[in-house]
Amino acid sequence: MSRKCRTSWITPVSTLKGRRKGMGEKVRIVAVLEVDKEKLAEFGGSFEDEMGWAAQSGIRMLEYQEQKGEYEYASFLWSRSRGRYEQVNRAVQTEQLCRNRLQEYISKGWLNEDYDTSKAVFKRRTITMFVSEWEELS
Repeated sequence: MSRKCRTSWITPVSTLKGRRKGMGEKVRIVAVLEVDKEKLAEFGGSFEDEMGWAAQSGIRMLEYQEQKGEYEYASFLWSRSRGRYEQVNRAVQTEQLCRNRLQEYISKGWLNEDYDTSKAVFKRRTITMFVSEWEELS
């Protein structure tokens, strides 16, 4: 297959008994794939074709959508007693807001004295949301 995995986290969402005769136990898995569209085109394939190969092995794609890289940002300070960086406030949507919040926490004295405020690190992480179709409740 001409895909490479960028992020490889797997989360069991639910375990379902097979609904059709001859089907074993099913597990739903959420995975993030990075697809090299140029490489797919080189070999004359498509994403759907490649997923068809997986379906032959019992891996069936129910739905997919392309994701843009969206980030959330958080600030971390060095904890003297624990000897590691720790997140000191909740994640926010922009880097500037993250930096401003840390300055506010420091200036208002809202942080534990254990934190070394001269050792700040700002981090970001990709956020992805998976939303399924609505199911009607009885």
